[in-house]
Amino acid sequence: ALDRNNIGPVGAKALADALHDNSNITRLDLSDNELSDSGVSALAEVLQANQGILELVLSNIGMTDRGLRCIAQVLKKNTTMHSLTVSCNAITGPGLRSLSTALQHNQTLSVLVLGRNQLDDVGFGFVAAALHTNKALSTLIIRNCMMSDVAAGYMAQALRHNDTLRMLDISHNMLSDRGVVSITSAVAHNRGLAVLDLSHTPPFTEDTASRMALALDRNRSLIRCGLRWPGLLRC
Repeated sequence: ALDRNNIGPVGAKALADALHDNSNITRLDLSDNELSDSGVSALAEVLQANQGILELVLSNIGMTDRGLRCIAQVLKKNTTMHSLTVSCNAITGPGLRSLSTALQHNQTLSVLVLGRNQLDDVGFGFVAAALHTNKALSTLIIRNCMMSDVAAGYMAQALRHNDTLRMLDISHNMLSDRGVVSITSAVAHNRGLAVLDLSHTPPFTEDTASRMALALDRNRSLIRCGLRWPGLLRC
């Protein structure tokens, strides 16, 4: 791991050059470095061809939508990477358009972590669009990403069509009763989800709890769901 090593854009370019002919490294963690978009761009050029990196972690590196577009290009061409983490960056909703397009064609990425980015309704719409067609993602973590009730509706529609996702973490989002019910009602029709984390959301009413219980009772795949502070409850 190369996290917290004060690596900047110049260092990222040197690392990219070193990775050009190296297929032995399978996990690359550059979290908590100041790579910025230019450093991400240099790495992305190499990662499009490098088939050795299976897990890429780019948390808190100062990446914006521009850098994410470079990563999306990697996912269009790389056929071995199975885990991508881009949490705690400056990614916004519109920036997810390119990632959504890449995910609709990528068949190898199984884990995607987008936590603590300002995705808003637009971003969740793009994520949901990818889930309608993507059959590779099994774990999706989008906690603390400004998810609204409208965004929950987008995700709910996706869950009604996607049966390959196994774990969905949308905790730490400010959903009201309406958003929580939208998600759990969709889960009632989902046949693949095993873990759903809705914890650390605002308290909901007893009526909402009853509606959620009825919906979750219809599901036959879910084994854990987080519905209250502080963590996961057995369903």
